[in-house]
Amino acid sequence: METKIKETYNLRAIEGLYREVHAYRTNLHFAQDEITFFDHLLKTYNFQPNTQNLFERLQLFERGLHKAKEAINVLVSRIDKHESRLGGLMESGDASLDHELYKSHDTLTADLNDFMATHHDLKTEIFNYIGGFLKKRKPQ
Repeated sequence: METKIKETYNLRAIEGLYREVHAYRTNLHFAQDEITFFDHLLKTYNFQPNTQNLFERLQLFERGLHKAKEAINVLVSRIDKHESRLGGLMESGDASLDHELYKSHDTLTADLNDFMATHHDLKTEIFNYIGGFLKKRKPQ
């Protein structure tokens, strides 16, 4: 009876990790959409023409967005592998949780949090820099 309770507890823990990984994937898809938006925004040329260091800053932002795209691809690949492992454990009914699985999950969580913090900082820089320089449209 005690073994059955432990297996049920472990299966619930695996399901919880699986839900977390699904949320990570959702956050990364949203970040990809944001990067696409910023990429299009930076290429619209809707900026005041005489903005100091405009070209250099736009290049810097584009490099940051490119790095973010690469980081997302790496994280999505890691999520795919981790999710597959968790799904396999749930399907097989093997609810044994080993230390390595938790360690892998914790590392993935930390890396995702680091990425999201860096992504947030990049978005803030872009908003702060271009917000004041967008061309103002005259009322029609």
